[in-house]
Amino acid sequence: KSGETFVGYILESRYTGNGQDCERRRLLHPLFDSSRFSGFSLDFRRIRSAPAMGELGALQSIVYHRGSLRLLDQRKLPLEVDYIDVKCSGDGWNAIRDMVVRGAPAIAIAAALALAVEVSGLEDFTGTPAEAAAFVSEKLEYLVSSRPTAVNLSDAATKLRSLVSRTAETEKDAKAIFQAYIDAAETMLVDDVSDNKAIGSHGAEFLKQKLEVSKDISVLTHCNTGSLATAGYGTALGVIRALHSGGILEKAFCTETRPFNQVDIPSFAE
Repeated sequence: KSGETFVGYILESRYTGNGQDCERRRLLHPLFDSSRFSGFSLDFRRIRSAPAMGELGALQSIVYHRGSLRLLDQRKLPLEVDYIDVKCSGDGWNAIRDMVVRGAPAIAIAAALALAVEVSGLEDFTGTPAEAAAFVSEKLEYLVSSRPTAVNLSDAATKLRSLVSRTAETEKDAKAIFQAYIDAAETMLVDDVSDNKAIGSHGAEFLKQKLEVSKDISVLTHCNTGSLATAGYGTALGVIRALHSGGILEKAFCTETRPFNQVDIPSFAE
């Protein structure tokens, strides 16, 4: 509505860990007449029963099994939960460019796994190990072009190119190059979750020590840094998740709305 000054969203934590027990409301400028605003409601029960729910009770941005990759279309959140199939590096490139997937860690992992799915289907590849490594390297360079400013993506591509290059020097079978790449890409997925949990744990403890309190901590977070921006837990929002799990989070302020209403993502699903 004209005249609104949007500030962000606020989540009232009730220490249960269940999304349906979080109160979500708009935080508006105090001069705005809230009686003029007719908001929308979200059915958390429907969200929580959606497919591809992770072990932590949140939607997964990346659903991977060897040879299969599905990405949550974050452009449609929070009103629709939809996944797209990614069968090759070209599909991954489009998903990153079109912001189906976003968040630096998720972008890097989605790109790596898109190529893993592609090479897992190259059973009839007849080239040499060097040619297999060159194929992977070219595809990685192509994927980086989907979002040149994404540091995690370029860093991951550099490490993966180095891996296949070293492997090609010692292996005599091209398929061993592809297998080494797939293993490394899958390891990225696993390591990201464990790294995020460590960030959350250390971050929560840091706040407790700095604030010298053991309860009722309020935190402001900016941008999309939750489970949907990563492999499944969250970086900055992972700290908030850890505070909530410990029963010491009072409020979480989510302040960014663009692009694509990014603040809605942690507010309803994470």
